[in-house]
Amino acid sequence: MWPSYRAGPLGVGHRAHAGASRASPFVVQRSTRSTALQPSQLHRRNAPQETTFPRTINLPYSVTRQDGIATCRTGLHKLSARRGCALKATSEETEVPDTTEDEVGTTEAEVGTAEDVEIPVETVTVRILYNRPDGEYDGWGLHAYGGALNETSWTEPLAAMGSTDYGVYWEVPLEAGAEKVEFIVHRGDQKDCEGAIPLSEGCVAHLVSCRNQVFPAEPDLNSFPQGNLYRACAVFASADVILWDVPALGPDGAANVVTVHGAAQLELSAEGISASDDRLGPMRSWPCAAVEGGAPPELRAKYPHLAGWTAFRLPPGFPAEALRCHLAVAAQTAGGRPLDATSLQLAGALDAHFAYDGPLGATLAADGAVQLAVWAPTAHSVTLYRYDAPTGTPIAEEVPMKEEGGVWRVEGPASWQGSYYQYEVIVYSPATNRVERSVATDPYARSLSANGERTHIADLAAADLAPPGWGTLAAVKPPLEAFTDAAIYELHIRDFSALDESVPAELRGKYLAFGLDDSYGGRHLAGLARAGMTHVHLLPAYDFGSVNERAGGWKEPEGDLASMAPDSTDQQAAVCAIQNEDGFNW
Repeated sequence: MWPSYRAGPLGVGHRAHAGASRASPFVVQRSTRSTALQPSQLHRRNAPQETTFPRTINLPYSVTRQDGIATCRTGLHKLSARRGCALKATSEETEVPDTTEDEVGTTEAEVGTAEDVEIPVETVTVRILYNRPDGEYDGWGLHAYGGALNETSWTEPLAAMGSTDYGVYWEVPLEAGAEKVEFIVHRGDQKDCEGAIPLSEGCVAHLVSCRNQVFPAEPDLNSFPQGNLYRACAVFASADVILWDVPALGPDGAANVVTVHGAAQLELSAEGISASDDRLGPMRSWPCAAVEGGAPPELRAKYPHLAGWTAFRLPPGFPAEALRCHLAVAAQTAGGRPLDATSLQLAGALDAHFAYDGPLGATLAADGAVQLAVWAPTAHSVTLYRYDAPTGTPIAEEVPMKEEGGVWRVEGPASWQGSYYQYEVIVYSPATNRVERSVATDPYARSLSANGERTHIADLAAADLAPPGWGTLAAVKPPLEAFTDAAIYELHIRDFSALDESVPAELRGKYLAFGLDDSYGGRHLAGLARAGMTHVHLLPAYDFGSVNERAGGWKEPEGDLASMAPDSTDQQAAVCAIQNEDGFNW
């Protein structure tokens, strides 16, 4: 809740509380001593016109606007006696037409007593100030939502409304009762700052480029550490070479000092890089030296867009297991002044140290034994969770996996076939800048439960998984001598039978509808085949994890759409109510 102020008859502010939202009242206390009314005039319900309530009341007051941006003037102002009148911060006088006390709704009061008058404030806004050290603000806009009175479109962000010595700023009106406002500063699809501004800390927020942190008060930009570990602006291009857009020499010709640091999790402060998580041991550091002549030719060919960047080489013996760490590189002058710091992109180094072209996923041996393998060279640990069913049921087995060359493996008996599994992975996540625990399906899965929740251990060549006649299908179908001979008919799995009344209701929109030769769709395809069509292309045939494929989660419009009037908007409303919850994969 935002603070408002109660202005006493002597102009002394006493803190009260009111919601920081449109039409939320703050309270101004007025004293009936400032009027010429008599008590008898205050309670007469059928007062004649000459006893009407006065149009204005003189009241010295001091009040601060709730948006925290401006302060209205202190002094003798005139406030309307009508309840619900609006107080303007710059107004010297607010008047309302003459009205009877019945219309005003006053109550009996003693001379000298005080009465609280509720006065609604205008829409409260939050001012968001944004600083970019490079001073380049063109194209950067604000996406405001989650508390903003008017949520912005991603493709049409708010343009900066002005600038100060700090940077540019936006003023965002807040919706009633908002406790926070969420934001993303972006240029097209390039994001910079994002987060939420808690309105309990004030209606002014300061942002600094590359930092997902909200500062209620203007920060001292000179006290910030140089760099940002939430960004990975240096490329670990090979086993021992880093490409980074920092100069090898300072203005004085002395070599800049470049160092790579590694720990389970790193943080950056004004003092430099340090470990914030030591589960992989204390932070280790490796000095780098600029490569004379720049990046080697093979790296210039691989990364032509980084041709102008400086190449730095790590010392011999850099351990490959350090790639499990959060790795960052820092640069400072020869005199020790920090220049920059950033996290490392690891793809090139991972390829150099852990390239692998063997089998992954579930592999079945001749005797039916199961081997599971997943390539995860940056993981701290990987654990197998095995289940006996595709949903529900407790974990049947929890087995730690062993790593070799970046590949984590576990072996199990033939009885594992037909069961399901997930992996628990402990790994540093660049997205959150910390070590995370994730439970996920196998990225090399060949069979999954509904919605991709668990990986299925299956022998795709097993006879019990093949549809009837699958083994003799090649003998029935004519051979295709060239792909250019194919005449292809594309259709959606759902649309093929969703409205086909010749298909049993439980099969409509599903794969098994294609096995019905005598359905409308089946006869249609047979006719196309006789006309020369050779192939059917199913779209789509993938189980998207973001779409609920279980029939129990399907949504249908409420009501009989056909019974609604042709010019009614009810049909559209019924469809719109569930259009984003459609469970079909289409």
